[in-house]
Amino acid sequence: PWRGWAGLGLLAAAWVLAWSRFSWFAPWQAHTFTPLWTGLLLVADAAWQARSGAALLGRRPSLLAALAVLSAGFWWYFEYLNTFTGNWIYLGVEATGDREWFWQATLPFATVLPAVVTVTGLLGTLPALADGARGWPALRPGRRSGLALLGAGGLALGLAGAWPWAGTAWIWIGPALVLWGAGLVAGDAGWFRDLEHGDWRCLFLPATAAVLCGLLWELWNVHSLAHWVYRVPWVPGPRLFEMPLPGYAGYVPFGVTCALAADLGARVLTGRTLGAWTTRR
Repeated sequence: PWRGWAGLGLLAAAWVLAWSRFSWFAPWQAHTFTPLWTGLLLVADAAWQARSGAALLGRRPSLLAALAVLSAGFWWYFEYLNTFTGNWIYLGVEATGDREWFWQATLPFATVLPAVVTVTGLLGTLPALADGARGWPALRPGRRSGLALLGAGGLALGLAGAWPWAGTAWIWIGPALVLWGAGLVAGDAGWFRDLEHGDWRCLFLPATAAVLCGLLWELWNVHSLAHWVYRVPWVPGPRLFEMPLPGYAGYVPFGVTCALAADLGARVLTGRTLGAWTTRR
């Protein structure tokens, strides 16, 4: 579809501008994150449609727009968690106050869920990935399991607040456990209901999508004027871009959290699980 070619052009131009320092572009130099990810979204969505005939922007643009609004609040929640752990800070951002910073940050934050969901849908069209996640052991957790997951998720988030130095992993694991557990307690397996049939795409695909998106987030971040750096001194190992290599493991539960949050939003807005638009062909 034509939007894929337009997205490819936008992505290439935004990447050059993000990593360059042209004097004429100086007023906008700190705002290249959103054009980069808009370009990627257009490319991934068009590729998804070309491969399967299904894509959110093509079939349900209103749902994708709603997910963008949800995404802004979703990532602001992680910014709130970061006030306890201080795992990352932003550099190269000029804002005169909290209100200006809020509006500068909210637009980039709105791309997070659409990116993970769109790449999840695209990965679902690849037989080697999609079919390889089927035929695994079936899981049928009930309300008791949901209570256990809720407790574990609450404990993880509590530990992140009580011991910030050790909270790096917990802020990524805790929200996924809470969302999954809340659904089970409510008697609705939701996004994970396919696990009952041994279909693990609902876990494997968003986790893989988040890792891929994470690699691109970190790649484009490294030479951009407005960028983030990590302050996790106890995490060992070399870095890939700004992220310590072990830190990429956090994208696995984060992808699951993205899928659970987006699924909840999709069901509220359309009455259909997100899997109807992504993992099911």
